Amino acid sequence: MKMDHHDTPTTDLYTELQQVEELFFGLRSRKKGTTRHRAELQVITQNLQGFIKERRKGWLRGWKQRTNATPADIIFVQDTHIKTQEEIEEVKAAWNITHGFEIPRLDVGQHLRSHWIKPTEIVLQRSSLMGLFLGGDFNAVLQPSLDRITKGLPSANSCESITLNRLVDSLDLLDAVNLTSHADDDCIPDPMMHFSFWRDHSASRLDRFYLNTKIAGIVQWIEARLPVSKSDHQEVRERTSAYYSNLRTSLNRETNSRDDYQQIYGNARIRQGQNAFGRRLQPILANLKRFYKRHAN
Repeated sequence: MKMDHHDTPTTDLYTELQQVEELFFGLRSRKKGTTRHRAELQVITQNLQGFIKERRKGWLRGWKQRTNATPADIIFVQDTHIKTQEEIEEVKAAWNITHGFEIPRLDVGQHLRSHWIKPTEIVLQRSSLMGLFLGGDFNAVLQPSLDRITKGLPSANSCESITLNRLVDSLDLLDAVNLTSHADDDCIPDPMMHFSFWRDHSASRLDRFYLNTKIAGIVQWIEARLPVSKSDHQEVRERTSAYYSNLRTSLNRETNSRDDYQQIYGNARIRQGQNAFGRRLQPILANLKRFYKRHAN
C-alpha cells in the first residue's frame, strides 16, 4: 500500500491509513524493537459492493472488530461497484497497490472484465520452487456438483471455466477447502460455512483459495461468514498453521504430490457432497428454512 506522490495527504487520509495499520497489526506496543510474531497466518477474501469513503469506514471498522484478537495478515478485496472516475481516484489515493518486481502491476480501473493470462514458462518454473497462494472471487466454480446449488439441488453442469481450470492445473494448485476435510463419510461440510454466494434457492462457492503443494500442508480451517458490511458475498476466511499439517496428521500417510491430494480428497468430497447436498438440500420447507435463513430478499 502506498500514496501517490502527486496526492496531497489529508487528515482523513492519515486516519484511514492508521486504521488500516491497526487492522493488520493490532494495537501493538510502539516500543523500539517490538516485533510481531505469530504462528498462524489469517487470510480473508471479500467481494464488496462499493469501497468509496462512506462505505470504507464501515468495512475497516467491521474487519477490525472481527479480527481484533488475531489481526488479519492478508485481505483479498474485489469491488465491481466503482462507477465514476472520481471514485476511482479516491480509492487509488489511499489504496494504490504496492508490488514486488516479480509481481505484475495491478490497478483500479473502470468497467473492467475479468480475464486470465496464460502463464509463461518462467512463471511455471518459479511456481514449482516456491509457495504460491491465490485467493478471491472467481465468479465460476470448477466442480458445480459440489460447489453450486440450483433451486435447492446440486448442479448437473460441467466445469464453468475451462481457462481457470487450465490455470489451476498448470500452476499445480489445490483448492484449500479440500485440505481441511477428513477422508471419511462422516465429514459433511456445513452449507452455511461452505457457500459464499446465496440468491433465492440457489447457492455457490465463488470465493475460494488455491495453493500449491509446497504449502498445502499448512491449511488449518476455512469457512464462509456473514460479511461485516454491505455485500452480496459472504466473507471467506482461512487460517493456516506453521506447526502441523492437518492433512497429513489426520490421514497418517505421506502425500507428496498434487495427484495424491486430489485422489484422496476427490473421492472424499464426492461422498460428502452426496450426503450433504443430495439429501440435506432437497427443496422441502424445513430444509429451505434451515439452509437459506441467512438469505432474504
